[in-house]
Amino acid sequence: MEIEVNLKPSREWMGNFAKQFGAEAQSPNKFHYVDNQSIFRLNSLRFDNDTVILIGDINWSRPLNTLKTPLNTNEYWTLIFIDSEDNHINYLLSDNKKEEIRSKRTILMYNSKMLVDTHWPIGKRSRFVSISFRQEWLQEKLI
Repeated sequence: MEIEVNLKPSREWMGNFAKQFGAEAQSPNKFHYVDNQSIFRLNSLRFDNDTVILIGDINWSRPLNTLKTPLNTNEYWTLIFIDSEDNHINYLLSDNKKEEIRSKRTILMYNSKMLVDTHWPIGKRSRFVSISFRQEWLQEKLI
């Protein structure tokens, strides 16, 4: 199964995410899905107009990965931390390159034009925190 994750803040975001599972979000900030032995929990917090914090807990019984699509904005950078019971795989994709990172814990920082495809371990629990924020905010903090 492939899921599309777009971190651009909106009131409809969680509902659109839930539709990919043929389900409904419990609220604009909460999604919990159970299918046999598969569990997907996702909570979001809108910190301000430009920042979204996602907290997720996944234990999926069949292959699950993200779609290989960019976020289509220059405004967001994303920091992801993942802790898995088994290795997950992150692919960083560009025009002619494909970098692979296999790890139980990963911190990735990437801009919205980059493609990141995450493959979650089958039948193992994974937790992640994802924070999106404005590029200008990041530049202000790094200077």
